[in-house]
Amino acid sequence: MITFSPHSSLSCADAKNERYDCGYDSGSARKGDNIMAVTTRSGRTYQPTDLTTAKRRDFIEEARVGVARLRNSDGETLVALPERDLNALVELRDHALAFLSLENAMSRAREDRRSTDFGELAWATVLDDDDLAEFRAEFADGLASALAERSVARLDKTIHAWRLTSDLLRDPVAMARVNAGVDEDDVEVSSPTEIANEPAV
Repeated sequence: MITFSPHSSLSCADAKNERYDCGYDSGSARKGDNIMAVTTRSGRTYQPTDLTTAKRRDFIEEARVGVARLRNSDGETLVALPERDLNALVELRDHALAFLSLENAMSRAREDRRSTDFGELAWATVLDDDDLAEFRAEFADGLASALAERSVARLDKTIHAWRLTSDLLRDPVAMARVNAGVDEDDVEVSSPTEIANEPAV
């Protein structure tokens, strides 16, 4: 088998994003709902009439640098934010769902796991339990970093590197080349994330 060298993990606390002050807000939620919202820098909730006055500049500026809130005539709260941040949140949601599928699959005994349990990460079934645990840890760290950075670029790079590893493990010819000339059963190599982060030659 191929073993991967361990490396330090980024804690969620280290990945705290100071750009937004996160908290719970009732907004348009009904009683009993549990919806997490973000608080704007000014804490102001604009009214539709504000957009017809000079306050619209403040609204646009708040939306440009973070989040702006607008309460419509029905009492529903709407938010405006940069499209790049919205896209990042959608991508984060998709990755979070994939992570939950991974967690669910890993909670089962190996002999009881099906490829469908992994969802879009079905390719990870070829990884042994040690590699799966490392992949899970790097995935969790990547999610925390992506939330802080409002970008999934590094997380995508990590997932791609692990997928390349799974492709290698599925290819007996490629594995034979990796193990060629090696007398020991275990080969110490860099982890997929470390390989992905190596500078291009």
